Amino acid sequence: MFNVIIRKDISLADLAHLHHKGDSVQKTPHVGNIYGNNLAIGALGIPMNLYDRTLGIKDYNFHPHRVIHAGKSETISNPELLTSHACVLQPSTLAPKWFTPGARLTEGHLASVQAAVPGEWLLYTDYLSRHAEDIIAVIETLFDHPAVSWERHVDADGCVTKPGHAIFGGMLKRVGIFGLTNSQAGWLTPNILNILIDGMVEAKLRGVRDVYHLSGPDMVLYINGLLPSFHALYDQARKRLGWRELPETLTFHLIPVADMRFAVLNDRRMALNALIDAWLNLEAGNRRRAIRFQGVMDQVTKKAIVQEVGASKDKDLMRVRQAVHDCPEIFYQIERPGSAFTQYDVLERGLYVHPWGVENSLEVVGRAMRLFERFHSC
Repeated sequence: MFNVIIRKDISLADLAHLHHKGDSVQKTPHVGNIYGNNLAIGALGIPMNLYDRTLGIKDYNFHPHRVIHAGKSETISNPELLTSHACVLQPSTLAPKWFTPGARLTEGHLASVQAAVPGEWLLYTDYLSRHAEDIIAVIETLFDHPAVSWERHVDADGCVTKPGHAIFGGMLKRVGIFGLTNSQAGWLTPNILNILIDGMVEAKLRGVRDVYHLSGPDMVLYINGLLPSFHALYDQARKRLGWRELPETLTFHLIPVADMRFAVLNDRRMALNALIDAWLNLEAGNRRRAIRFQGVMDQVTKKAIVQEVGASKDKDLMRVRQAVHDCPEIFYQIERPGSAFTQYDVLERGLYVHPWGVENSLEVVGRAMRLFERFHSC
């Protein structure tokens, strides 16, 4: 059984600790312009496999065909080609050091983020190559399963088409799988297999029953709808492969981390510190206010306390409101190019990640963000 558990009761510090002691912890953002949330996670040393099977024209989160820097955006590559194949078409004016016309687009994005935030950054194509033998073995056990539909194909120029369902024994085997049995072209592995393979290969390599996958805003929305297929696929693959390392039940811990936005450019750290301090002050005040009524029976006294507590809370909330106003960069909208800082900004100005956002559970972090968003939208 392939069991999926959505977790918010865990912190980024917990996840970094799990990784450093040998557990499987990783995130798979897209290659491109990496924004604050992912930069913060990468800075903790958590493996970041940059998915490069995207089309710039459809990737509203990472805009790989663009360079985004200092609030500006420029197009340097063809957004209609698969990102893994796309080349730099013209010099970059925003990040000239990282992009040479004719070079692979992904090379510049990868090298720049590695320089900005040293850590474990890897292109998905390279991840496939590194584990090709095991991944191909999994695919061969599942080619005939009805839950697996091979629909997207890329040619050597990077053009993606949907020519129809591929049969493993025929067209799929003749053409090959891009990144596994064909380095230039081929069929693109379906997303359901990408997720399953991620869990199975990690479980085999590390001999674990639990794998931890950090998710962006999208994956948590569709993962539960795939559960019946995951169970069936995992059971079939486990039976046919005979890998002793695979447990009867593999638990895939899915951790939504999009709320952890408490990372800013280093010269803006004071604004972020003030925001977190305002939150902590509000929380401490709420605890003090909660005990003010204990043991009070007299109605006149209660009324006075209500007024006192109300005034105290209003003051604390006003402090939060001002701090939100002074730290607008955490409210970026990644679908709008230029609204978020990227690795190209970090290269010049450095990155600051607030320890509070790392050390507290994602549930607590999310609760703070909901309040901040409420004030930001007013």
